[in-house]
Amino acid sequence: MIDDLYRRFESAFGIPLAFVPMPADLTQIFPGRLLWGSAMSQQEPLLTQSDLEAFLSGSRAGYFLIGFWGHGVNSHAFYYVHDDGRNRVFLRLSYGGAYTDNGEQARRVAAFLPSFVY
Repeated sequence: MIDDLYRRFESAFGIPLAFVPMPADLTQIFPGRLLWGSAMSQQEPLLTQSDLEAFLSGSRAGYFLIGFWGHGVNSHAFYYVHDDGRNRVFLRLSYGGAYTDNGEQARRVAAFLPSFVY
């Protein structure tokens, strides 16, 4: 359930996710993962550096992706990706992993994301 994403976000960063504007029709991208998005992101989840380049190379109006995803031992992040037809945003905010200071990363995300969204 998307409620799990809201709870995990608040637990990780100490702030509510409710301040982030999101479309109502989000679906879970991968079963069991806290990554949600629009139908377009379900077909093409953009999560890696090469995906960032593809995202920036052309319009994907209606694309939206939000949540936690990672691979390997230390490549984990909170994602906020959207293209509303006028603006394209691809945020991969480092959070999680075995060899990082997750508390410090959480503080940085909590300080940055609300001011970015507003």
